Amino acid sequence: MLDTRGRKGLADVPVHYKAVRLHVRVVSGEPAEKQQRLIDLVSRYCPVDSLIRAAVPDYEVTWEFVLPDG
Repeated sequence: MLDTRGRKGLADVPVHYKAVRLHVRVVSGEPAEKQQRLIDLVSRYCPVDSLIRAAVPDYEVTWEFVLPDG
């Protein structure tokens, strides 16, 4: 959620995001333990995730794992 008026100089409002919702969809047949390991590693080492988590007060990531077709 971003009020773009601040970036355009039209209002005195924050120019940064207040909330970010990220939905990650992974097609994989891996067991739940490996899926959780992926989530943990991304949360720990991904520089983009770390940057957003530190900068956005309301940041939420949801993960969806689906089986491949066939």
